[in-house]
Amino acid sequence: NPPPYELCVLQLPTVPFFHLDSLADVAAVVNVAQHALWILFDEELRQTWKDLLRSGAHNLTLEVGATVLCRLEHPSAACAGVSDQLQAIADRVATRLGGPGHRTLDVLREMNHVMFNEMGFQGNVEDYYRPANSFLVDVLATKFGIPISLSVIYAAVAERLGVRLHGVNAPRHFLLRTDEAIPGGEHYIDVFHGVRLLSLQDVVSLIGAAPGWSFMTDLQGMLPVADPVQIWCRMLRNLIHIYRSKHDTRRLMLCMSQMLLLSADAGVHHEMDLHKYRLVGTARILNP
Repeated sequence: NPPPYELCVLQLPTVPFFHLDSLADVAAVVNVAQHALWILFDEELRQTWKDLLRSGAHNLTLEVGATVLCRLEHPSAACAGVSDQLQAIADRVATRLGGPGHRTLDVLREMNHVMFNEMGFQGNVEDYYRPANSFLVDVLATKFGIPISLSVIYAAVAERLGVRLHGVNAPRHFLLRTDEAIPGGEHYIDVFHGVRLLSLQDVVSLIGAAPGWSFMTDLQGMLPVADPVQIWCRMLRNLIHIYRSKHDTRRLMLCMSQMLLLSADAGVHHEMDLHKYRLVGTARILNP
């Protein structure tokens, strides 16, 4: 289970300073080398995030951070093509629109036609917890995703067409919101379920009853607009859950490391520390 890291290719039998008496020795050296590469990969990802966060708010676009997350399972060369693919989708929509100056609803309708009718984007309800559903590289290739990854792609395409959409960290689901009034009063967009336009009450029906939803005055507070960093953290939280369930300890640790770097929430830090404590404790029990 080697890391997606392009630093070097190990040629252990040709390295003169290794004295390998058995296959067990070879396996031990390979294990140590792979562990070292994972550490280097973690440092590279953390440095990438630090550089991005220092670059200023104007560079913190959803797609940039979501593309960094793709590095967990894809080489950097594959991730570099995400922006061009998003632009290609926007160009197809722009061709259908025929020029600038369209209402938000018109832009969204043409986006829906191109992305969901012509290209076949859809929610992956059959294999929801597949890691690839979270990575833009895979979603753009397979057209299957989960609410947050589909929403990031949808918002990135809309941004290129002059429509600003905001991510909404709703309980149990991820939505988009437009600040521009749409006929019928709908402000929310559910990309996962066929790009439905939703009113506030529609969102309540979709998500279901939850604590604190008793009064209308509480509802807006339960649907906070999320900034890019908060959205990346939610994507990381999804991946943490997936990798923990799949016992992919190395990628789980990478996700937790990135979460600790991105989130300023003390509760998140405590949660990640507990995860790491459990992992280290299990390792010590298995390898006393």
